[in-house]
Amino acid sequence: MLKLKAAAYLAIACLLLALSPQPVAAQTAPTDADTPSLEEMIGQLLIVGFYGSRPGERWPSTVRSQLANGQIGGVIFLKYNLKGAAGSKALIKSFRDSGAKYPPLITVDQEGGAVQRLAGNVGLPRLMSERRVASKLSPEQALDYYRAMARSLKEFGFNVNLGPVVDVNTNPSNPIIGRHGRAFSADPETVATYGAAFIRAHREEGIITSLKHFPGHGSGRTDSHHNMVDISRSWQELELMPFARLIAEGLADTVMVGHLYLAGLQAGEAPNTPATLSPKMLKDVLRGRLGFNGVIISDDMEMGAIRRYNSFEDGLVRALKAGNDILILSNTHWKKPDLPVRAIASIKQAAEQDPELRARIADAFQRVIALKQRYLMPQPKPGAAQAAPSESIAAETARPRRKTPGSGPGRPNLGSY
Repeated sequence: MLKLKAAAYLAIACLLLALSPQPVAAQTAPTDADTPSLEEMIGQLLIVGFYGSRPGERWPSTVRSQLANGQIGGVIFLKYNLKGAAGSKALIKSFRDSGAKYPPLITVDQEGGAVQRLAGNVGLPRLMSERRVASKLSPEQALDYYRAMARSLKEFGFNVNLGPVVDVNTNPSNPIIGRHGRAFSADPETVATYGAAFIRAHREEGIITSLKHFPGHGSGRTDSHHNMVDISRSWQELELMPFARLIAEGLADTVMVGHLYLAGLQAGEAPNTPATLSPKMLKDVLRGRLGFNGVIISDDMEMGAIRRYNSFEDGLVRALKAGNDILILSNTHWKKPDLPVRAIASIKQAAEQDPELRARIADAFQRVIALKQRYLMPQPKPGAAQAAPSESIAAETARPRRKTPGSGPGRPNLGSY
C-alpha cells in the first residue's frame, strides 16, 4: 500500500512538474572582459563558518576581507556567533557592506524548536518545532507564523534560511530528525503543504530557502554529524514526494543534500558514498528525475560522514564533481580562519588538471550568481540598457519553461543541521 501511495504521489508531482515553470541554469557565456578567474568562481561556491560575534574581532575581520576579496561567497552563522541583537546586527551589516563584487549569502539554520540560532540570545522568543506547527496550526496560520520568523531574520540582515526540513517522519526515533520534532509529519502531503507555507512566507521577505535533507533523512537511525547514515533498508519512495512537489510548484530556491547512502538509487557506488558525493543521486535523480535546475547545497562538509572517508581536499572535489553548487564549511572541526584559502587552492589544483571539473565549477558559479541576481541584486528597470552577462543569467533563471513528464539529547552546535 505504501509503495502504491508513493507511486501516486510521485505521478502527481511529475504532472505538476510538466505544467509548472522551472528555474533554468544559465548557459550564456560571459565576454572575455567579464570572465571571472578560476579562484573567483571557486570562492563563490563556498559558505564558511567562523568564531566571533563582533565586527572588530580578528576572525570576523578576516571573514569580511575574504568576502571583499571574493574568497568566499557567503557565511553561516551558528548560535555562538549571535550574542545580543545590536552586536549581531552590526556583525551581519559589516559582512553585507564588505564591498564584495557579488552580495554575500548570509545564512542561518532557523527552523524553530531544536534548531533555532536566534532565540533568547538575541532577544527573540522560542519558536515551535516543525512537528508542533503542523499539529497546532492550519497551513494558513503557519504562513502567518513563518512570516513573523522571516521578518525577524530580515531585520537582522539574513538573506538565507537553511530550511524548511521536508523530511518525512517515518522513524519518530530518528536521533537527528524525529526525536527533535524537526519533521512536519509522517504524511508527505502534509510535509509539502507546510513546507510550502514556510517558503512562501520567506519569499515575501526576500529570503532564500533550502529544502532539506535530500533524498530524505526521516527514516535514518544514526546521525550524519558523526558517521555515515545508511538508509538503504529504511527509506521509502514517498520520502521523495515533498521534494518533487515543491520543485514542481516552483518553490525550491535551493536543495540541501544530506550525507545519506541509499543503495537502491546508487547502484555501483561504494557504500561510503553519501548522496552529497553521488553523481547518481544529484545528476540522475535530483536533476534528471525531479527536474531541479536550481542551486544544490551540500550539508556541512566537516561532518563525520564526510571526514571519516575522505581527505579535506578529496571531499570538496568529489562534492563538486557529483553536482553540488555550494559547499558548506562550518569550521566547527577545522577551526581555521584560512580554511577558504586552503579550499580554493585544493580545488584549483584539481581543476587545472581536469577540464570536466573546470566546466563543473563554471556551471556551479553561474547557478550561484543567478540565485544572487534573482534575490539579492537590483534588477534593471524596463527600458534600461542591455543587460550585462550576469543580468542575463538572472533573466534566464526566472524564465518559465516546460518539462515533459518523466524527464528528468543535548544538541551539538554544528553547522548546517
